[in-house]
Amino acid sequence: MEYRLCRYSKQGLHLGEPFTGAGTKSIHFLRTPRGWRMTAVAWDDDR
Repeated sequence: MEYRLCRYSKQGLHLGEPFTGAGTKSIHFLRTPRGWRMTAVAWDDDR
């Protein structure tokens, strides 16, 4: 199994109000005979 941690940022409108944010994603991979497969993704917005 292999995993990667990635930072992300976002921006947009929510109920007509602009917002921005950032956080971290954790992506888990499993190597199979047919190649790498993504098995899980989780993300956590910064507080």
